Amino acid sequence: MSNNREKLSGVIYTSDLNNRQKWVDIAKGLGIIAVAAGHSGSNAASYLYWFHMPLFFIISGYLFKPQEDWPSFINWSVRRTCQLLLPYISFMAIIVVTEYYLGNKNLDYHKIADCFAFNFYPGGRYTGGFYVIFWFVTCLYTTQIAFAFVHKAFKSSAACLSIVGIAFILVHYAPFIAFTNQYVIPWNIDVALFALAYYAFGFYAREVLKRVNTTVTAASAAVSVALIFYGLLGLFKYSINLKYGTYSTLLMDLSVPIVMSVVLIACSQKCTAFIAGNTLALLGRYSLPIMYLHLPVNIILHNYYNYTYGPIAFVLIGLAVPAVLAALLLERFWFTRVLLLGFTGPLHLPEKINSWWHNHITPPAAIKTK
Repeated sequence: MSNNREKLSGVIYTSDLNNRQKWVDIAKGLGIIAVAAGHSGSNAASYLYWFHMPLFFIISGYLFKPQEDWPSFINWSVRRTCQLLLPYISFMAIIVVTEYYLGNKNLDYHKIADCFAFNFYPGGRYTGGFYVIFWFVTCLYTTQIAFAFVHKAFKSSAACLSIVGIAFILVHYAPFIAFTNQYVIPWNIDVALFALAYYAFGFYAREVLKRVNTTVTAASAAVSVALIFYGLLGLFKYSINLKYGTYSTLLMDLSVPIVMSVVLIACSQKCTAFIAGNTLALLGRYSLPIMYLHLPVNIILHNYYNYTYGPIAFVLIGLAVPAVLAALLLERFWFTRVLLLGFTGPLHLPEKINSWWHNHITPPAAIKTK
């Protein structure tokens, strides 16, 4: 991929995402497979919901880098906005236009604008069909900004963890938060109070997660297998759905997703030694476009071209089509990398634009190699 990009532009773009441990991308690859499988109609969907979204919040927390001062926090927030909300808006616009045209064979821009406006705001749990997964991106964005703010405002780890803990408790027991389905809460902002716990775990447990030892792996795997086994027997009932704010008990919501995510992270670290790890890492690298497109691709094939197939084909198509599209097309042009892949590295643009982008968007760790 780097060689192809060099031929196209004369420049290799490298960001902090390329320099992280390979297992992170593998874990995201496993996570996005679980997300696609969860939407496929598979009988295993209820068990996948136990961990697949919490896993992404944990990984995001693991990658979080504290900001030294408030100007750094503001610049970091701008980069997060570019990385998450630009693709959010761009993919939504493309999907809205595509869905409307396929259903009506024309383009009524007023109705398209109305559809876009509703899915953009309130968005979140109120979206469905092509847009089912869009809630996650705005919730992740809110979680990232909230945690970064709390971490910057309160230097003490104890204070940060206390605030995160209070938020987690309020979600479960405070009536005005626990029953948010009674109110219109945009972008699933309320779920960020819940997700902060997973994000904080990823950050504060990063030394443990960096290389999960054999004891932790074995214990987590044993507990996970036992929970699934007893679940199949009907002796253990647990349900969680972050999109709709469906939670269980405080203890179960904190332990089950984390334990199962640790197993996935440990497996990801083992996979780095195998060829299959490269494929999983590729899926992880393109988890954002896969997240957005795995449902629209399958819905279009089923509803408009009358293709019928089972969960396995659903997952394979939902993973392959967006990944190939991202690797062969979206990576080729700077504007598609920025608007659809959330790229914030250096760009080869006119001097004034390039200077602004470098000063406000490009992370300090980004490298430009000729």
